[in-house]
Amino acid sequence: MPQEARHKHTHHQHFLGHCPTCGLGYDDRSVEVLRKGENVTVVHAECERCGSAAVLMMLAGMLGIITTVGMLTDMARGDIERLWSAGEVTLDDVLEMHAALEQSARQPVA
Repeated sequence: MPQEARHKHTHHQHFLGHCPTCGLGYDDRSVEVLRKGENVTVVHAECERCGSAAVLMMLAGMLGIITTVGMLTDMARGDIERLWSAGEVTLDDVLEMHAALEQSARQPVA
């Protein structure tokens, strides 16, 4: 994703989430909007106390109700961006990986 497409929270935007690992409230400096659409915002948050990270998708409902879905991750912001910019995994990619794993399983361990 181009650098200019990323957003930092400003003083009028405040993310109210807490770290699911240690419970500390996220500081605005540790929260970055990775993608923003009409009804969906994807955010990466990193806890300043314990260092755990979460990727959160915030969905705006019809009545202004915000639903947040998140997951703990060990990915940094840059890892997420590289994943988004990578090509899709094709059926040939899956078959090639399967064949490589089968071949490595047949080889004796030294």
